[in-house]
Amino acid sequence: MSITFGGLATGLDTGAIIKAIMDVEREPLNRLESEKEYLGSRLEAFSQFEEKLNALNTSIADMNEPDKLGSYVATAGTDEYFLLSTLDSSEAETANYQVEIVNLAQVQKDVGNGYADRNLGNSNSRPITINGTRINIAAGSSLNSIREAINDANDEFETGVTASIIFDGEDYRMVLSGEDANTDFNVNTNIRLGGVRLRFSTTQDAELAEINVDGINITSSSNTINNAIPGISIDLLRENDNGESTTVNVDSDNSAISEKTQAFVSAYNDITNFVNEQKDADWGNDASFRSVRRTLQNLLVATVGGTGDLNHLIDIGFKTNAQTGLISIDSEKLEAALSENYDDFEFLLLGDDTTTGIFEQFTTFLDVWTDNFDGLYAGKKQTHDSSIRSIDASIERLELRLEQREITLTKQFSAMEELVSGMNSTSTYLSQQMTMLASLSQGGNN
Repeated sequence: MSITFGGLATGLDTGAIIKAIMDVEREPLNRLESEKEYLGSRLEAFSQFEEKLNALNTSIADMNEPDKLGSYVATAGTDEYFLLSTLDSSEAETANYQVEIVNLAQVQKDVGNGYADRNLGNSNSRPITINGTRINIAAGSSLNSIREAINDANDEFETGVTASIIFDGEDYRMVLSGEDANTDFNVNTNIRLGGVRLRFSTTQDAELAEINVDGINITSSSNTINNAIPGISIDLLRENDNGESTTVNVDSDNSAISEKTQAFVSAYNDITNFVNEQKDADWGNDASFRSVRRTLQNLLVATVGGTGDLNHLIDIGFKTNAQTGLISIDSEKLEAALSENYDDFEFLLLGDDTTTGIFEQFTTFLDVWTDNFDGLYAGKKQTHDSSIRSIDASIERLELRLEQREITLTKQFSAMEELVSGMNSTSTYLSQQMTMLASLSQGGNN
């Protein structure tokens, strides 16, 4: 590789000259890079726009079915005897109930006699039989080993019994527990640990939970009873004293509906604010922004036909700011619609088999615009990717041309330096010869 020292002959900074020329010729390349950056920012804007459309769709999905829209909550006069939770709002209904906890569910418990040392082993191989299932216990097995053998047997025989060991302060005792309140069991064994036979006695019988709801007795193998009150779960804590009952009220959870409605308002306003913020960008005038915003505004004032009093979103408290396009909700008007006219409220938002509700109209529109293949962002990305491929190809061609151009300029300036250097050498030689001739001429005259 040759080493060049620009400007040694001419005194010119040829490196700086070449750089200046290349900077000018790189302008088309810089414009292409700027175009790529612009297209990336533009695509990111449409990606964010799609995220906000999806967020609005999600807020609607949280309400677009009767059981999601019509939340119910159950409350008890006291939480001393049981706890309540909502299982399925579509099954729940507004009503009052009297609930008495008659009995808590409990599993059978058999406790063995005590041993001071849990590591004592049995002298011979002997079985333990639980509900007819024979479990062989090897010679030398301790309480720990017997417990493991009983629990491992469930993998094959499903005895319905598990074993554990407790310490009562003096002795170690094995405890056998039924798997649920439906499971009764019996135990037979001749196992001897340290010469003392292992015996079990029942300390607690299996017993079903029992509650009384409005005079109807209901039993369960678990202390969690589902749907004795439609759509409600009851977790039993203790039995009622003296047969007294507790009042349970089930009513629509208007606060939950209000929160979901506010989430819809917030998601809608995020879209409106985003479109407003894009006005200063070059892509802010894209027709898709205006089209989406216009359609959403039209859906806000759409009419859902019916015989009820609530046919528009404005009837349940929706309001639009004419200046900003942002919406808000009149909480008092919404509360009145929920409390006084819930059926019409639900019909307006959800419709029925023959009428499309407001939310379904929103969902249909949003599904089209956010489709992964044919939606707005999908189309913009396809166009973006095609443009980027074209720009990258142009950049590659231009970079090759610029590389060759810089090589050519370097060679041209090097050649110029060599030519000037040669001319300088010739000039120096001629000057020397003229000086010598002048000296000779002067010497001859003398």
